[in-house]
Amino acid sequence: TTTVAGSTTSYTITVANLGPSPVVSAVLTDPSAAGLVCTTVSCAQFGTAVCPAGPLTIATLQAGIAIPLLPSSPVGPPPPNRVEFYVGCGVTASGN
Repeated sequence: TTTVAGSTTSYTITVANLGPSPVVSAVLTDPSAAGLVCTTVSCAQFGTAVCPAGPLTIATLQAGIAIPLLPSSPVGPPPPNRVEFYVGCGVTASGN
């Protein structure tokens, strides 16, 4: 995908547990990327997975945020027990 300075973009981070046992307090870290100024983050939970308690901020996502519960999930596309983080950013530099 080509991005253009001055535009906006977004991306989704999907977190699932494909192992045999539930995971409590898995930590997700999403460091900043050159050319992006991210300003919004939200979370959606699917199945019996649990999103972190809010408010969610870019700073907490960059520092590492604990996901309270990720039950084991059969392989799927997509896995039924998962959390998805939606991140919105402004583009400050053009590129691929």
